[in-house]
Amino acid sequence: MTDKTVPEGQFTETIPLIVTAGSGNSSIAGMHNGRLKVRITSPPHRGRANRALIEFISKKTKIPKKDIEIISGLKSPMKEVVIRKKTGESILNILINSIE
Repeated sequence: MTDKTVPEGQFTETIPLIVTAGSGNSSIAGMHNGRLKVRITSPPHRGRANRALIEFISKKTKIPKKDIEIISGLKSPMKEVVIRKKTGESILNILINSIE
């Protein structure tokens, strides 16, 4: 999980996740083995949970959906997302601090 400077003052952050699709509510459930645990209400069918995951992260971080991409684990609960952002602020910390 390192920030890498990309052209024009942009940064990226890669966040490892464990995603549970089809949960009762969408929420951040903590950390497990270095991965952020995320629950999503959408079922893991035809990419619905992946789209819901991106929307959930976007709402929690106020980062546009177009700047959030699943780079590994499209068909697995073990995923990695890359987030393009304008500052070096830690998105992982924002998500952890949003645990309810």
